[in-house]
Amino acid sequence: PGVEKIDAFTDFQQLLGVPPQWPPQGTLPGETVFNQVGCGACHIATWTTGLLSPQPNNGAGGAAFAVLANKTIHPYSDWLLHDIGTGDHIVFGDATGLEFRTTPLWGLRQRVALLHTGCVSLGSASTVEGFVPVIDAHGCVPAASCEFSPPGSQCEAQASYAAFNALAAAQRTQLLDFLGSLGRKLFDSADSWPGDLRINLDDWFFMTYCIANGGPGRDPEVVNPSIPQLHDCRLGFDSDLDGDTDLRDVSDFLILFNPDE
Repeated sequence: PGVEKIDAFTDFQQLLGVPPQWPPQGTLPGETVFNQVGCGACHIATWTTGLLSPQPNNGAGGAAFAVLANKTIHPYSDWLLHDIGTGDHIVFGDATGLEFRTTPLWGLRQRVALLHTGCVSLGSASTVEGFVPVIDAHGCVPAASCEFSPPGSQCEAQASYAAFNALAAAQRTQLLDFLGSLGRKLFDSADSWPGDLRINLDDWFFMTYCIANGGPGRDPEVVNPSIPQLHDCRLGFDSDLDGDTDLRDVSDFLILFNPDE
């Protein structure tokens, strides 16, 4: 019975859906910046799962279920071990005390704590700026609540860290907006970070706010640059990705809208 329960739990984990991402992979300029500064060298966006295998855990790879076989996914990882200065000197399997596997970034927005110790916290009042201490840690720069850069570290991501800090303000914002898309659901308002993965009345109120300040061919943030909340209209409420928030987006919203959630 114990083995059966472990198998059932493993099946459950394997069959969980992938985290949402909005705007979709490859559509935000910040993802281009992410790759330009070198983050994409280890946080690789796209993979294709293996073919169906009757013994997926025998070392040969492959998928345990047909529904998981030969699928394109966007986990943002290379699944390899790296030394970026966050080591804890604990040897585990093939990893030295300075190495960790590249953490997949999908679902990043929904995580409460980041880095392997959870020492960077994303509370309910967080914004995409909450990701910056984690980027700092990649440069062997200790975060406020983390002690990193152990002796002997190779600091493999230091060049990417330096490139991030050399970005112009607009590019920096674009990159952080991209990170904020990882784990975001279309039409899920960022008014209450990170969103609740439901499309309900709170999101309807934000949609009407975007419409009132925008319209066909009008990006609300461009029309009213003094209102910072409107930055989220294009990122989260432009379902057809045409740069504005209009009645076509409202039509898509109403398909997903559930006022009882």
